Amino acid sequence: MKKRTYRMKKRAESKAQMRLRITGSVVALHGTLGPSRTSINAVAEHAGVPRSTVYRHFPNEVALFTASAGHWLAANPFPDLRPWGRVKDRGERLRIALRELYPYYRTTQRMFENVLRDEETMPVLNRMLGGVSAVHG
Repeated sequence: MKKRTYRMKKRAESKAQMRLRITGSVVALHGTLGPSRTSINAVAEHAGVPRSTVYRHFPNEVALFTASAGHWLAANPFPDLRPWGRVKDRGERLRIALRELYPYYRTTQRMFENVLRDEETMPVLNRMLGGVSAVHG
């Protein structure tokens, strides 16, 4: 029984590592090329796996985009707004907010540009983002 449990644990770890490798490839390609210019072939090549492996882990675009968005958001968390609310002086609160927001957007700018650019032409992305670019266009 111990051997079986060990094998199951190893298989689960291997599956998780493969999913991470694939989502990491999607994030890298979306950050450089953009979602509309990233094919499953490119993801598979970047991850060093066959196309079938990508589809085995992510059967459709929604699953792939959801997982890669989670991967990217975990690596690029939005600044915590709560401490700003405790600063009474509005000018100081603004300075603190800008000191945190500018570096965040500076490092994430390329991904935001690519995703917002492609949202209009990719229905799956538009559904996931809820038409953000139309509202903020």
